[in-house]
Amino acid sequence: KGFDPARWRWTFEKPAFLFYVPARAGVKFKMDFVIHGATFKQTGPLQMTVRINGKELGRRVYDSPEDHTFEQAVPPEMLRADGVALVETALDKYYIAPADGQKLGYLFVRGGFIY
Repeated sequence: KGFDPARWRWTFEKPAFLFYVPARAGVKFKMDFVIHGATFKQTGPLQMTVRINGKELGRRVYDSPEDHTFEQAVPPEMLRADGVALVETALDKYYIAPADGQKLGYLFVRGGFIY
């Protein structure tokens, strides 16, 4: 299991994604990401919190590097009538890049809503 550098994007301290998702029942949010080995060596296990439109969808602890998925059903009341869905993620710890001190998070692979 390895990862292809062409498929990932480093996230910084507070990554956010904007989607159009009409308010409805039966929607899931799913995100695939990688915790880089160097990040894990510096931080150890990470806790990720995912919020949709400012409301907490869930928290997960990831206790190993490499490929991970966050997937959870979205309560309809988290989705707005105008379809705007702001997804924000936060980690409890970040990798601090030695070269410039930048706080780096996970490597984003793909994410979105499933109907």
